[in-house]
Amino acid sequence: MRYLLVAFLFIINFNCFCLASTIEQSILGEFNLIFSSEKKVLRKLCINTIKSHTENLFSKYGSVETVSFLVYITDQDDEFKSLTSKNIPTWAIGVAKGNRIVIKSPKKKSMTYNNFKKILQHEISHLYLSQINTKFPSWFNEGFSMYNAHEFNVNRKINISWNLLFKRIVNLNQLKSFLSASKSQAYLYYSQSGASIEAMIFYYGDDILDNILFYTKQNNNFSQAFFRATGGDTIDEFSVKYTSYLNNHFRFLFIYQFQKIIFFLIPFLLLLIWFYKRKKNKKIIQLWEIQDQLQDFEDTKNEDQN
Repeated sequence: MRYLLVAFLFIINFNCFCLASTIEQSILGEFNLIFSSEKKVLRKLCINTIKSHTENLFSKYGSVETVSFLVYITDQDDEFKSLTSKNIPTWAIGVAKGNRIVIKSPKKKSMTYNNFKKILQHEISHLYLSQINTKFPSWFNEGFSMYNAHEFNVNRKINISWNLLFKRIVNLNQLKSFLSASKSQAYLYYSQSGASIEAMIFYYGDDILDNILFYTKQNNNFSQAFFRATGGDTIDEFSVKYTSYLNNHFRFLFIYQFQKIIFFLIPFLLLLIWFYKRKKNKKIIQLWEIQDQLQDFEDTKNEDQN
């Protein structure tokens, strides 16, 4: 009864109506899963993802204080805005704020269930971090969430490569205010944040994230935790290494995209060559036929004259 009352008050507070509500337990805490439309496959995916991902975070980075949280899946833009912010950009798909996660459904954004799963993992990672400290820099917060949701893929690396080419890369301290950026700029910011975690692992080892969170849990601020975890590097010193990492690892990666385009075009080029040769051979055959006809005409003419 208590859970129903909490759900009812939440719904009234945000002026929305829900057709499905499920209360489950994860290692991070009890969660209420709410849908604006019921779909059994999606509900099962959400429950399994929340449970497995929270267990994975606890296993990799240690336990945090448990928290009751709410995950709201909506296929309505007005619901999404009312549950997040009226100024939320149209490109935004998921938001984690406080103990609430709001995500647009796969139906709304025409995304695959696998991509939806990664977005849910991303937002759960935010919730996990917030139980340790709410003052992580944006680049670390987003980078950590992308890393643990396996979102830093080759497309994002190519995006960094193109922006290196056109000198649009920004420094670590400029990676903030993601939701107020344009869609293309935000995509770059998220990509760079993902690269920051990859760079940290490259320079400081596989345990760097675990070490930073360990020291943060001991009431160190992020700068102090980073300094201790890296063995004496400041964030400014890492920022220089980070820029070097981008240039050394992603500068010419955009060429890979050209290779993919060329590989895609090869069958069409071969087909065009085949049609061209076929047309050319057809003309040659026609010419031969005309020559044969002329020769037959000459032979017949000569016979008549004889």
